[in-house]
Amino acid sequence: MNFYLAKAKIKAAAVHAIASLILAGICGGLVFYVWFPGQLSNMLRGTEMYWLVLLVEVILGPCMSLVIYNPSKSLAGLFRDYGVIVCVQFAALGYGLYVVAQSRPVYVVFVKDAFEVVTSLELDKKDLDEASSPEFEKVSWIGPKEVCSESPQDSKEKSDLLFSALEGRDIQVFPKYYRFCSEGEVNKAFLSSERLYSIIAQNVSYDHFKKQLPVGGFYWLPVKHRFGAGIRIYPLGNMESYYLPLDPYS
Repeated sequence: MNFYLAKAKIKAAAVHAIASLILAGICGGLVFYVWFPGQLSNMLRGTEMYWLVLLVEVILGPCMSLVIYNPSKSLAGLFRDYGVIVCVQFAALGYGLYVVAQSRPVYVVFVKDAFEVVTSLELDKKDLDEASSPEFEKVSWIGPKEVCSESPQDSKEKSDLLFSALEGRDIQVFPKYYRFCSEGEVNKAFLSSERLYSIIAQNVSYDHFKKQLPVGGFYWLPVKHRFGAGIRIYPLGNMESYYLPLDPYS
């Protein structure tokens, strides 16, 4: 391989890598800032497959470009070769986004004294059709919605829900029990910062979370999800709440 051919190949691969990185950045913004805001991406593990796909996307495309590019090829030949590469890359990216979309959180349901994170994968179409309000009949594509749950009053419904819970499908996956939270409802269940510091003190591996806690004081609540549990921090003042992958039950 002569110097000029090698230089042309490297230039083509570099351009391809830049284009791949731009596309990956756009899709990453959708995943990490819209579908899985904040620490939800770490808590729910829904992005692990996406990272793998992105790695393949960013590395494989430019490597293939390095192999197939040749300035002596006809324009039609280059279009054909790059058409195949682009199709492969988009297929991989589309599959990655599809997997992540299925596992994205769509509802954060307050149940008694804790939040339950519900993903798109956990909601059945039939249950969505039976939602208590039209607002809850569709899953969100712009981040999870926060709602509260209303326990059934009918004895048969209570019995059915109990057996369903034993099978792993509790109240949080049934939109017919969803409702908008009343003012101050969640606040009544707040736990003190002292209690969280006590949990951290009992588990050495949690010590690094101290740096992620508000200096000016805070309240918190447990957050349960299909992979375990975390917490939601409510700083004192006007700061927004945020999640931490700290399991308060371990």
